[in-house]
Amino acid sequence: MSKNLSEALYLGTAILLFALAITFFFSCYNTFEDHVLQGHSKIEQDRLVKISLDYEEEAVTGEKVLFQVLEYNRHKEISEFKNLYESQQNNEPELWVNGQMADSIDISTIDASKSYKVQYETDPSGRIIIVRYTGL
Repeated sequence: MSKNLSEALYLGTAILLFALAITFFFSCYNTFEDHVLQGHSKIEQDRLVKISLDYEEEAVTGEKVLFQVLEYNRHKEISEFKNLYESQQNNEPELWVNGQMADSIDISTIDASKSYKVQYETDPSGRIIIVRYTGL
């Protein structure tokens, strides 16, 4: 009788361990699946990844280019003033229009009615370092 009792205990323990292993597997699988879905949603929210995944040459109007140049120059003046009091690195991308840097271009040469092609250059980490506007 003690042999039958020990076999029953071993069988019960084996079934319990098997059920625990199955439960643990599906619990970890769901956690992993949630982690992957969360990663995909973060990738989809990143504008740069969207640009690189479905990259088509984008055309913008000259008004937008003019606005970007004016904002770039204004932001550069503010950051130069801030650098007098704080030591920070400038992490904004460079802005080029028709082969000229935005801070050295005469804004009267930008035609507001013209269309411009936009190109983005990135560093290995994915940050945009240069934005180039080329007239069409």
